[in-house]
Amino acid sequence: MKITFIANPIKTLDSDDSTTEIIKESVKRSHQVYIVERHNIFWKEGELFAQAINYSNQKIEKIILEKQDVIMMRQDPPFDMDYIYLTYLLEQIKDKTLIINNPSSVRSANEKFFILNFQKYIPPTLITKSSEEIKSFLKQFSEGIILKPLDNKGGTGIFHIHKNDVNRNEIIKTVTENETKFIMAQKFLKEIKNGDKRVTILNGEILNTFVRIPHKEDFRGNLHSGATAKKAKLTEKEVKMVKEIAEKLKKLGLYLVGLDIIGSHLTEINVTSPITGHQLFPKVSEEIVNFLENL
Repeated sequence: MKITFIANPIKTLDSDDSTTEIIKESVKRSHQVYIVERHNIFWKEGELFAQAINYSNQKIEKIILEKQDVIMMRQDPPFDMDYIYLTYLLEQIKDKTLIINNPSSVRSANEKFFILNFQKYIPPTLITKSSEEIKSFLKQFSEGIILKPLDNKGGTGIFHIHKNDVNRNEIIKTVTENETKFIMAQKFLKEIKNGDKRVTILNGEILNTFVRIPHKEDFRGNLHSGATAKKAKLTEKEVKMVKEIAEKLKKLGLYLVGLDIIGSHLTEINVTSPITGHQLFPKVSEEIVNFLENL
């Protein structure tokens, strides 16, 4: 098989990164692997090309993307206009080769926004640019609220504020960039002290579950923010929720997805380059490549 990974620059890929592990497993099985940075993709005279690194010899080759057997979108956020343009380009060839995940669904499934399709499972949520709306929302919750940018990853730019914080106005101005940028505000879930569960979904099925426990001096359950991870189990309520969501994701061509759950509340749906928990589940990359081979 010819498998192309659209990913971060190869020199920045951590040797322990989920994408790197999937690449290694693909190479181990003698698949022809290419790595492409999104700025090296271009459309010309009816075909989509890429200047790609051939993983086996590290040489750059010009390839036609529709002639690949599988294209794995593993580019990390920010989900900016450049990312959106990439999905439009890939959409031109989605009927000629398999793209994981479906580019049009990736475009419509913003990792913060997409949870709004599952209202019954999410915590109280507000999306706005307005400082007054945020302050009004804040008054409802003694435990405070979380403010999140809509286009970042790894816990970047996230704040926990209380109604009596002396610097709350400045934080709100900072996150909304003086009311010019939509952000998400959510009730702070005190269950975060027990961790943020990540459920890896593959082809509509639960692949694994692990929990990220925040550092004692932080509230964010992100590994990049110092959280630690361990294997976890879902409650009966969570299993029911996850299965319902996973079935809908599969129908959209979102095959490899990470769901984030805090206190049985859905908080994010990660569709761009979800971590897979390979440090805790060594065979996860094998299972992903098995899936690719059997499509």
